[in-house]
Amino acid sequence: IQEGNFLKTGFGNNPAIDGTVPFVTLDNTTPPNSMPLSSITANTYASINSIGKLIIANSRYTINELKGVDGEGTLISLKFEVIEPKASKIMLNAPFDDPNLILVNSKLITIDTQLADATIKETQTCLKGDVDGNGVINSRDALIALQISAQLIVPNAQQLCAGDINEDGSVMANDAIRILRKSVGLEAPIKEANNNAIALVRLGEVYGNAGNDANVPLYISQSDMIAGGDISINYDPNVLRAVEVIADKDMFMVSNISKAGTIKISFADTIDNNKPVAEIKFKAISDSKSSLTLQNVTLYRNDLSLINTKLQNGFFISWAMPAKDNALMQNFPNPFNPETWIPFQLKQDSDVSIKIYSAMGELIRELDLGNKPAGMYISQDRAGYWDGKDKFGSPVASGVYFYSIKTKDFSDVKKLIVLK
Repeated sequence: IQEGNFLKTGFGNNPAIDGTVPFVTLDNTTPPNSMPLSSITANTYASINSIGKLIIANSRYTINELKGVDGEGTLISLKFEVIEPKASKIMLNAPFDDPNLILVNSKLITIDTQLADATIKETQTCLKGDVDGNGVINSRDALIALQISAQLIVPNAQQLCAGDINEDGSVMANDAIRILRKSVGLEAPIKEANNNAIALVRLGEVYGNAGNDANVPLYISQSDMIAGGDISINYDPNVLRAVEVIADKDMFMVSNISKAGTIKISFADTIDNNKPVAEIKFKAISDSKSSLTLQNVTLYRNDLSLINTKLQNGFFISWAMPAKDNALMQNFPNPFNPETWIPFQLKQDSDVSIKIYSAMGELIRELDLGNKPAGMYISQDRAGYWDGKDKFGSPVASGVYFYSIKTKDFSDVKKLIVLK
């Protein structure tokens, strides 16, 4: 808009009421943050004869010829009387089905415009924290908030209003933390000192066979500063079926496994660094592999500030999957007393023999595992097992030993330690 220009407007709208528009006020004063208009000529016409439509036309505005105009602001303010308190959309419609709102300058040259709709929102009144609407704020309200966060339930308007403590438009674990504090009479927590510590969120790596269960541990470090969080885990539903999320019986946690391929976990509780936050129990439904991917991980401190996170995904691999290569792996535990397991993998079927030698090269024990199909032999129930005894049945002494594997087309040697 250039100095000396005037604007001619025409638009309609759908009001936020179900009845007629009783009156319309055209604001002939310059509203706050509006364009710096020097004067407004009051030859604006408004028609409210049609229910649900308001027509404004022939509005003439004189621009400050000395200062010109710069920026953006309000040209017209419309005032409605609300008959029924409910949400409604206000839509700008160009006249005569023209794709643009008509704005012209003093030379009748059309000014390019874009139409943007608005919404009148229904005002919600609720007791913040009282998610179940019974007039009392307690741990049950926090539990419902966690269920909403984990998408176990779809909140109604009252639950969303009461559960959204921080008024960010959603109900998450940080809202549940605040509700728990309110339930015991605690105010909003004091802001903690800035802490750049990073919490490692990690899923375990598991193996199994179709038809068997596989438990995947979920670990979180920096437990001393964590008050709750929201976590999503994705997996391949063609390989695994989520059975349940197992946590300590006193853990304030909810989970949602109803959607195949996705697990949602929300909790509002402290955690223990020395054990998993939870274990996800899967049923393997095919002999294949699946990544276990952490997504949308948000952890909160007591003051509800966000904690920096580092994610380490896990995986599931079926024992029946052929290995890409033959391999002999490190025994576990090591050092050990009195027994240990020796893991390996085969890329094709083969007879397998494992031999134990002293540091001097003397054969101590031979483990004949027989013919094994291709696959991975890593868990205790599949790996080679040595009870720490020699070929005469006597326990061996502490020291360094060596173990070797021999298959049809592969051999390797590694070191182990007996420590008594």
